[in-house]
Amino acid sequence: MKRVQNVEKEKKVDKEEKIALELMKKKGMMSIRDIDRDEDLGQVVSDLWNLEKHLSTTLEKITSELEKNPDDEVNKILFNFISNVLVEVRKHRARHLKRLEKLKMHGIWCSYKHIYGIREQFWEVGAKDLHIAYHADDEKTKEEMLKWAMEDFKTAAFFDGLIHLMKGVAEKIKKLKGGKDVGL
Repeated sequence: MKRVQNVEKEKKVDKEEKIALELMKKKGMMSIRDIDRDEDLGQVVSDLWNLEKHLSTTLEKITSELEKNPDDEVNKILFNFISNVLVEVRKHRARHLKRLEKLKMHGIWCSYKHIYGIREQFWEVGAKDLHIAYHADDEKTKEEMLKWAMEDFKTAAFFDGLIHLMKGVAEKIKKLKGGKDVGL
């Protein structure tokens, strides 16, 4: 009798685990320890917002320096570079912010440190969108998630390119500064 009770208990646990696994798949989660896609997306949009703030503050400082010395080539290069980056970052944030119902922002970070994190997070969100598409019950959800996965990968590629552009700008400024390293 006890063996029958144990088998029935195991069947119930297996059914509950199966339901939990299906729910996790629909949220883009790979394991119970994973955060869901919307949490990942919220974090990366937050990082984009923080990057915008940092870029704006940097532009204010550069503008102030250019007012004092309008012929400063380093600040002219930085102003043009950072202005263009800010415009692109805002486009990406606006596009992905629409996808969030609720966004919680915590703290202010030095956004340059997050460029790598932003890139990696969009790769992760894209992978989760592919996972959701693969497990979708209907074609509409599948198509929508595949579309968002492509957007995620495009955004990740932009930030990958930005990392390389930053290195190029740093090298250009280093030459202007007579070989001294520049921290961007």
